[in-house]
Amino acid sequence: RCDICMCMKAEELWRSTYVTAWQNKLEYNYPTMFCCCMIDQVGVIYYDRDILSKTAKAECCKPVCTHCSPCPTCCDLCGEGLVLYGATCMSSELTAIPGLRCFCCRCFTILTNLDDVQALSNAINSSRAKAMQEVEQYKRAPGAAVIN
Repeated sequence: RCDICMCMKAEELWRSTYVTAWQNKLEYNYPTMFCCCMIDQVGVIYYDRDILSKTAKAECCKPVCTHCSPCPTCCDLCGEGLVLYGATCMSSELTAIPGLRCFCCRCFTILTNLDDVQALSNAINSSRAKAMQEVEQYKRAPGAAVIN
């Protein structure tokens, strides 16, 4: 959208945008402007959600059956994009996140304006694997209650 306040505060918006892979979750902030005031739009996706089971750099029509755009990040002019695409339309572990789209029975979203997407993807994958391993160990512990 064309907003004069967004144009005047573009640098501040850029500095406030982040995506961080934590021990048990992915956290992001994509702020916006409303009446010339910056409003943070922080979100969290926990690693047990299917959408995080596959991640890849957004490229020309890749990953397959996701965005189908020849230039999903405008040739990385404003940073790289990370596609989160592990969920299907039938996934029981879907999560409501901004930009979630379903195409060819696969649900995905693209996190944009990022640096070094491959390092972020690796961090997500290793943190997710460790978190899921800890969950499985907890489920097998004596006396552990499992809620389905």
